[in-house]
Amino acid sequence: MLERLSANLQNNPKVIIGMFGVTILSTIMTVVLGWADFYNDYLSKSITIPIWLVLLLVVFAIVTWIMIKPVPNKELKELELVEGKPFGVQQVTLDGRIFRRCEFHGSELIINGEHIFKLENNDFNDSRFTFGGSASMTIAVLTEMYSDPAFRPLVDQTLKNIQLGKTPISTPVGKVG
Repeated sequence: MLERLSANLQNNPKVIIGMFGVTILSTIMTVVLGWADFYNDYLSKSITIPIWLVLLLVVFAIVTWIMIKPVPNKELKELELVEGKPFGVQQVTLDGRIFRRCEFHGSELIINGEHIFKLENNDFNDSRFTFGGSASMTIAVLTEMYSDPAFRPLVDQTLKNIQLGKTPISTPVGKVG
């Protein structure tokens, strides 16, 4: 019997709204009637804190926020599936998509480097890659590094890792090969 009464009370919107109203009113009454005691016990007291401690806490809070703030992960974006679609002489942005069993005939495939992408079982006929955005900057930096003999082994090792299917976070300096 109590279970049925409880279920009826929980499923009745008028009862739920009434209980919410009573809760709000009792909260307001508690604050109004207890305000004098709360003020006398807590708010009227003066607390002295050295300014250096306040500044130290502010700097600590800022440094902590910078250290733990979430870094957006470009791989977390769900990729849009493009399947079995033919592309002609046109620009096709690859970022953020999975191209599966598509045909590219004379297409300009654009990589901006903003999101990952996947190419699975596609046919390419007279197509070319174009790098824009972050990807363009990466290619420019690698090209500039390759022109300096000191960096050439690092770029060569990076290209070798790409050929092997490895994507290391970094290439160790002095241990190339």
